[in-house]
Amino acid sequence: MFHFVLGLPWLVVVLRFILPLPWIWPAKALLAGLLLIASQQVLLNRISSGSVFAPEYPRPLIIVLNFLFGATLLLAVFQIALDVVSLVLALIEGRFPAVPPEVRYIIGLAAFGLAAFGVAGAVRIPPVKNVEISIRDLPEAFEGYRLLQLTDLHLSRLFPAYWLAIVLTFSITHWLGLPDRLVDLTRIATLRQTEERPNSIRYGALVTHAAFEDRQVADASNGLMPFIGSQIAYRAVRTRGTIGGAVALADPAADWLTTIIALEAEIALVGPNGRRVMPSTDFALGPYMTALEDAELIEAIVVPRRPASERWGHYKVARKTGEYAESMAIALIDKTRGKARLVVGATDGAPLVLTKSSHEIAAGKLAGELAAVIRQELADSGRDFPPEKLLLHCTTARRAVANTAKR
Repeated sequence: MFHFVLGLPWLVVVLRFILPLPWIWPAKALLAGLLLIASQQVLLNRISSGSVFAPEYPRPLIIVLNFLFGATLLLAVFQIALDVVSLVLALIEGRFPAVPPEVRYIIGLAAFGLAAFGVAGAVRIPPVKNVEISIRDLPEAFEGYRLLQLTDLHLSRLFPAYWLAIVLTFSITHWLGLPDRLVDLTRIATLRQTEERPNSIRYGALVTHAAFEDRQVADASNGLMPFIGSQIAYRAVRTRGTIGGAVALADPAADWLTTIIALEAEIALVGPNGRRVMPSTDFALGPYMTALEDAELIEAIVVPRRPASERWGHYKVARKTGEYAESMAIALIDKTRGKARLVVGATDGAPLVLTKSSHEIAAGKLAGELAAVIRQELADSGRDFPPEKLLLHCTTARRAVANTAKR
């Protein structure tokens, strides 16, 4: 359980900084113990939340541990530098010089001061950076157009909701000007509700990934949606991120868009012109481009209840668990009804429904013959995949089909 690598700087500090100090032993032991706990903060984060980036303990404690962790690393660096200087002097003078306690007090103050400065900078409200871009032949209507991008906020116990509220208020008022109104969608109860119907389940747009993962909502997918919810990012993201937000973003590499298309879901929209429902296959027009009209938002995702005889398979290629996919595929096969559906995501656009390959799967085509069909259908999709990407998507699709046998 002990994180050995991060324990090495602590060991340097204990042996070369704390022990030589003219303090009583209880004081030395107390400082060494506090720094030992702080040196293991990565391990503590993983224990608390499952992720080294999302500690799930009180914010003041997170700040203190980060402060002590930074001080430990800086103390180790300063002490090693002091030892190198002492070694050089020893080679010159023939003996190791005595280091007075005042020198250690100075480097200690420097380390703790810099650590405090760094932590204070990390938790401050970030400034808005102004970047001007010149675009040739830009239509006059877009001259002076302003965009505000807020990204990688990583909301957690360290950066809670009130911190985000301050960031939003500061960014919007100081850059875009004071808005006429700011709407908190989480207060709209219907967006958080789940409605079970005889042939489908209607999931409100604000149902979180964690709600699917924890099976707090009914499942229409024979376990596929709970599985997908558990695969997104890490727990802190899943407790706040929503299915509607993920679909509305229309990121080609995101999990939910490919999933709802595979499940033949419909998307319920609401706006100034009333309500409408559209097939999920028609929603994404391209990367980050959707069929949403002005002032229109996603109200719910309506998923038809999948037959009990249907089996699903999923395969995702990502650089690390929880990240956006380099390639992903979902296969649904119902041998009893003689039906199949194969969808490939992260295809530099809307997910691809491989209709011909699905027919061949339903017909029971063997794996070797199926590979050629999938590859050809991907090549004919108009996405102009390079050879290595075509091979990746083909392999992902084949493995998703193979994984249906495991359900």
